[in-house]
Amino acid sequence: MKKTVLISFLPVLLLCSFNLPTLKASSSFQGKAYDSSSKLDFTDSTDSEIAAYYGNQSGKSGSTLMTSLYDVISVSNTYVTYSNVTDWYKITDRNWDLSQTIDPDSYKFTLDTGGNYFETMLYFADNTTKTKAINTDINKSTYTIDSSKNYIDWTNKTKPNSNIQVDKEHVWVKSHGFSPSGNPYPGAGTDLHHLIAADHHTNNVHSDKFYGNVANHDSAKKVYCYYGDGTTEVSGWIGKTDKGEDAFEPTDKWKGDIARALFYMATRFSKKLDTNTEAEPYLLLTDDNTLTDDDSHYHGVFHNLSDFLAWNTLDPVDNYEKHRNNLIYKNVQNNRNPYVDHPEWVNKVFGDDTSSDDTDFTFSNLKSSYNMHVGTPLTLNLNIPESKENTKYKLSEIAYDENLISFDYKTGLLTPKANGTTILSFKLDPVDTTSSLSSTTYSSTINVKEAVSLSGLASTQGDLIINVNEGSTYQLNVTANNSFDDESLAYESSDTNIATVSDTGLITGVKNGSATISIYLSGDSKTKLASLKLNVTLNKNQKYILIIIAAAVLIVLIFLLFFFIIHHNNKKAKRSKDINYYSKNMSSSKTKNKSKKLSNKKRK
Repeated sequence: MKKTVLISFLPVLLLCSFNLPTLKASSSFQGKAYDSSSKLDFTDSTDSEIAAYYGNQSGKSGSTLMTSLYDVISVSNTYVTYSNVTDWYKITDRNWDLSQTIDPDSYKFTLDTGGNYFETMLYFADNTTKTKAINTDINKSTYTIDSSKNYIDWTNKTKPNSNIQVDKEHVWVKSHGFSPSGNPYPGAGTDLHHLIAADHHTNNVHSDKFYGNVANHDSAKKVYCYYGDGTTEVSGWIGKTDKGEDAFEPTDKWKGDIARALFYMATRFSKKLDTNTEAEPYLLLTDDNTLTDDDSHYHGVFHNLSDFLAWNTLDPVDNYEKHRNNLIYKNVQNNRNPYVDHPEWVNKVFGDDTSSDDTDFTFSNLKSSYNMHVGTPLTLNLNIPESKENTKYKLSEIAYDENLISFDYKTGLLTPKANGTTILSFKLDPVDTTSSLSSTTYSSTINVKEAVSLSGLASTQGDLIINVNEGSTYQLNVTANNSFDDESLAYESSDTNIATVSDTGLITGVKNGSATISIYLSGDSKTKLASLKLNVTLNKNQKYILIIIAAAVLIVLIFLLFFFIIHHNNKKAKRSKDINYYSKNMSSSKTKNKSKKLSNKKRK
């Protein structure tokens, strides 16, 4: 069931009579403060208006189309502060069918409260029932829990349970490229094209995991959303992808919305700088799950691109998504999500659809330099046509020192061969030498060192087996030889229920069992250097305590058994004594009676 929106009753323009603190845009991106004296506009753009906004994009694909779209959607953007996002949800994420009609003459955010409005919630399967609908007001501390109710009492401010909340869901997880901690800075962290009102419980479970298709739903963990009446419904699954990576898969209802939000973020924030900013990071969608974030430069990576291409087709754009796109464009950010307006562009930019006048060269993802080690190849994210040319340019030269590296332009595979530094360059010349186009060269510095070796393993771990007591720690003292300054060691535990390992190599035994500790070199690529087998055993002191407790219990049992035997024998002896005493008395009584009878007889 798809989302629906009723907007026919809305006025063309609403007078905005509220005042919010204005936000001066950071110098890291173009923008202007939102003019809060402007009128709100709830109308949808016409096809001709949308066409005029994007201009002529025909014949473009790949990086050329992405760059062109970036040039359109990144100009004069306006971002609200993170604390003001919930106010704007009353407009951008408003459920127009269930909420009260807005009075254009008196509307204020502060007066639109309680049960006056409801929000269309990401992950909700049912956005059409008033008893199930919720809004961000119930996040306030004034709303208390009353488990006896099966509805939200807006008047008395109670709700059935604490899971009924609205979260600000970063579809592009904020820890992947920006805002690793704390409230996000205005920009990528508050961009409403991906910051969506969502079910609290699902958002918590989703956490920082990538979205993606879970390989086996039967073995995956079901995730549930919580409605306003306290009922629940499946909102997705947490499990392994076919590549073995943890992921969150939402239900089909929301897959397209999520995919198009991710495509927007990878386009709007596609400008890669030596050092980007929290407001203006560089974000990359990829199927290469070995690529990781570079937090020091605000470069973020999101895996499972192929899944999102499929989701874009599986869950087409609907009226609610279109209207939300228009509301953000006309009232808040002054930009649109191109993949909501033109979902067919998704495959042209991120997929295999190159049906255009040109087959594009892609060098936008080429880094200024790479640090590599002999024996560890790297695949560069480039695109070079088989013919080495398109209708405008031809690749006239690929230059590098063949003694140091080899490069396959068809696959992008770069293989380091020997120590040293070389320049890998690509020269493009115009096909038509009489045109106004000029030659362009793209280049990257390739630094090569010998393979990294580890010090501290053979001498301290021997056969690479570590034994740790439950609740105890073990410090790995490992150093990497031949590493670059921007490379570092990373550690991972195969089972954090058995043992954990910190960024510094401190292993903590959690419970009895076995796990594997892997050591990686993290840099331009993530390379596995070693694996250690870890055995977590019960603490010796705990063993002694258990033995003492067991011995004490055994002694008590023996004592009780001994006491029972003695008590039983005493009772038996007493019973025998009582019987003898009774018999003796009976015998004596009979003798007396007999003597008495004889005496009486004699008297007679």
